[in-house]
Order: sequence, then structure tokens, then C-alpha cells
Amino acid sequence: MTHPLPEGMDPLLFTASVQQAIGGITRQGLSKMVKEGRFPAPLAFGTRNAWRASVVQAWINAQQPRTPDQRNVLSARLVRDRRVARVVAAIEATK
Repeated sequence: MTHPLPEGMDPLLFTASVQQAIGGITRQGLSKMVKEGRFPAPLAFGTRNAWRASVVQAWINAQQPRTPDQRNVLSARLVRDRRVARVVAAIEATK
């Protein structure tokens, strides 16, 4: 069972989802890209990192050349991620 996100809520993507979304890069490769400023810095949740889906999607869209299918690969797959829904709910509960 998946939990729908509130209207207008930007889902969070954890490292494994980001790795897959940007072409199967390794965790070390992703970390190197962040350190070099070639990829947006993550939000830190204790020992875990997450990125806003819109930030990752914007980065993907900025890369050339890309097809429309590659640009939109995130939407359906990542919104279904239950972990994202739980983290978003936890964040909202602290506001």
C-alpha cells in the first residue's frame, strides 16, 4: 500500500533512487559529483541523504542530450516509494 503525498508536496529521493535516476552511478561517484559541484548537495537526515525530486529532475533536464522519456523517468516510480511518503510525513509533523 502506498501513501499519497499531500497536494503540492515535493517528494524526497534517497541516495539509491538518485543513483538509479541519473544513470546507475555509484555512491562514490555521486558523492564525488556533489563535492565537485557538478550535482546539487543533498539534505541530511541523520546519516541518510535525500534530494528533492524537483531538484534532481531539474538537473536531469539540464543535461544534454536527453530524450523526454529519460527526463520524466522519476515521476511514477519515485512517488510510489513508501519511504519517501514516511519521511515527508515526519517532516510535516515537525513543522
